[in-house]
Amino acid sequence: QQLFAEITAEFDQIHQLGLHLRPVLAAAYQHFYEKYGFEKLAPPDLDLERHRLRLHDLVQKTDEFCRDPVNLMTEKHLLVNKFYLGLVTQARQVFDAARADSEAWIGRALDPLLMRIRERKSDFERRLANIKKIHDNIDTLQERIAWLEDEQARLLQENGQLDEIMGRLHIAA
Repeated sequence: QQLFAEITAEFDQIHQLGLHLRPVLAAAYQHFYEKYGFEKLAPPDLDLERHRLRLHDLVQKTDEFCRDPVNLMTEKHLLVNKFYLGLVTQARQVFDAARADSEAWIGRALDPLLMRIRERKSDFERRLANIKKIHDNIDTLQERIAWLEDEQARLLQENGQLDEIMGRLHIAA
């Protein structure tokens, strides 16, 4: 019974730590909302209640096991093996399942923020690509303007030469 009391206390402490993480995550979500204009989101809940209930059921089974007259009369080394193989193994399974759920929760707790960050990054990359295209177009346009100005100067020079030739032709005619 003391073993299961310690197991239950350990589980409750872990559960409390999980509950303390939620406000930390909520603060991170709020920070991104306030500073970067992300939509207002709430982190997902960590629900270990079914594991706590299952552990509570095991505590009751332990109490029943310890009070069972057949177990009281059974040789103690057999009783300990039976107890360990039965209830303690189930308690370990509860902890393993709670750990797996906690790890999955931690993995997905920041998913909404990460998704928004990826979207924002993608938007910035698109904008950067557009700015690069505009910059390239400006460079191309400046090259084209320089070529056209050279062409205009050349044509003005040819026009001047043609005017000169026409002037000579009028004088000669």
